[in-house]
Amino acid sequence: TKPTCLFQSPHKSSHCMSALLAPDACAVQSLIFYYARKNLHHHVFTAASQALTKRSNDPQLLFWKAFATLKEERVTDAIRDLEALRGKPGVQLPVLICLKIAHESGKHVDREELQRISQDMFAEEKAANRDGSLFLAAAVCLFMKDNKKAREYIGKVLEINPQYPQAASLCGWIDLLSGSETKARKAQKLFEDARTSNSNDVDASLGIAAFYEQNQSSDRNAATEKAVEELNKCVVKFSWFMPALS
Repeated sequence: TKPTCLFQSPHKSSHCMSALLAPDACAVQSLIFYYARKNLHHHVFTAASQALTKRSNDPQLLFWKAFATLKEERVTDAIRDLEALRGKPGVQLPVLICLKIAHESGKHVDREELQRISQDMFAEEKAANRDGSLFLAAAVCLFMKDNKKAREYIGKVLEINPQYPQAASLCGWIDLLSGSETKARKAQKLFEDARTSNSNDVDASLGIAAFYEQNQSSDRNAATEKAVEELNKCVVKFSWFMPALS
């Protein structure tokens, strides 16, 4: 059977359960990334909200709620929530990126505010080397379909810390979703390396399955079988993730 559940929308009644079952912050992040890649923005919002019941006032979770609000085109609400996070540790750069997008999408563009945001972004790009701000910025750019900027930011992350958790798997997703067959072929090794480094990297395991699903030019049946095999491994190893896939 073709692993269609990997690419279909999760069932509305079950999708939020994975956020409650996720064992740690990295697992919740992987779940949010999964929904964001599929443009399931309401699911991003709900997963972050559910996780906040365990980690109240967590800046990253509050950011993902604001991100989802922006993607659902509730711009005024998004700007309010993003402004509340401005200056919070670990989310400064992605907050500024989303604020810039939000202000640019408004009917009446505040040029002075946009200039201030751009200046703050430039400064933050230079200073964002002490926390996860660059990594989250790379993820946000990927979900905003800005692969070039995503690649730039994740490159800076790896310059600062070549062993940054989940950086290799994010590189793999940037390549896989780049639209370039050459880069997509490189994604498999990135996912494999990421899983070798950290067997609990859900993004890497999902990435390997997605790679086989996407790259079926030579032997479609064999590729489909490999995708099913990898997805089944993922379901067995990460049982908490199953509601998101069902």
